[in-house]
Amino acid sequence: MKMSTMRMKVWSLTAACFFASLTVDAQINMRYVLSQMPDTLAPYLSKNDRLDLADFVDSGMKAEVANTLEGKTVLNVLSADYAKLTLNDAATIEMRLLPLTLDQDTGSNAVDTTYQTLCVVRTYGNNLRESVINFYTPLWTPLPVSNKIEIGEEWGSVDDDFGSYHVELGQHEPTLTLETNTQLDVPANEEQKKAEKKSIVLKWDGRRFKKH
Repeated sequence: MKMSTMRMKVWSLTAACFFASLTVDAQINMRYVLSQMPDTLAPYLSKNDRLDLADFVDSGMKAEVANTLEGKTVLNVLSADYAKLTLNDAATIEMRLLPLTLDQDTGSNAVDTTYQTLCVVRTYGNNLRESVINFYTPLWTPLPVSNKIEIGEEWGSVDDDFGSYHVELGQHEPTLTLETNTQLDVPANEEQKKAEKKSIVLKWDGRRFKKH
């Protein structure tokens, strides 16, 4: 009886380790995310174009393709958890996979389980740049933005637009940099032209971007 119990414990431990390793191995990388990106985010860039760009990076070649707008799209950076695309002269997309830690109440114990979420920043414009922030699952199911970003009251409310900000994702660190767009395209006077810009750096804590 004792031997049977011991074998059962060993089998349970082995199975737990096996499934844990599957969870780690099954984490999605940025190359896969890029290949599955919805066409609506870059309708003039096909899935084959995106796969070609990733292949060019792997081969050490310049990652550039012709898009259907008769321009060039460049994959500037591709790593396991970050990508930056210059879609054209006035549009970029940054994407970053972030570890998502959830507290799951199991009664007597709280178990921390790490998953992933995807932050996407689309930026438009030349001199005056405006950004849109979105969050998704790694398989591109949309997620709400408001509970993923925590900023001070002086920065206003968090919404799904962020049109008054120029936003950048950190390439090497899970950070989000926001800069206010206070300068107008055609300023009415010199004071508006010299308007001071504010910036803030937020860091991902496993659940949201917040000031650190």
